[in-house]
Amino acid sequence: MPQSIGNLLRQARRQRNLAQQELAGDRFSKSYVSAVENNRIKPSPEALHFFAERLGQPNGIFTAFLQQAAASKQLSALNAPPLPKPEAGDLPL
Repeated sequence: MPQSIGNLLRQARRQRNLAQQELAGDRFSKSYVSAVENNRIKPSPEALHFFAERLGQPNGIFTAFLQQAAASKQLSALNAPPLPKPEAGDLPL
């Protein structure tokens, strides 16, 4: 199973011994960082750029990860079996 952006962010933050509030800085809240790490919300590209800077990571590392995950989902959708065609009686009137 691929790693989520939240897990990747948490891992990087913990490796640097930063609390969520320290990562959030004065631009984001601790609860925002927590929501991202727990995959309850999808972070904005600006937030990912900010977090990468705070963590000393290359500028687009988290954004590239999200783009890779999105591309993987698209490929999965293309390889999924086709949906069954509705029967004539299944169509709304």
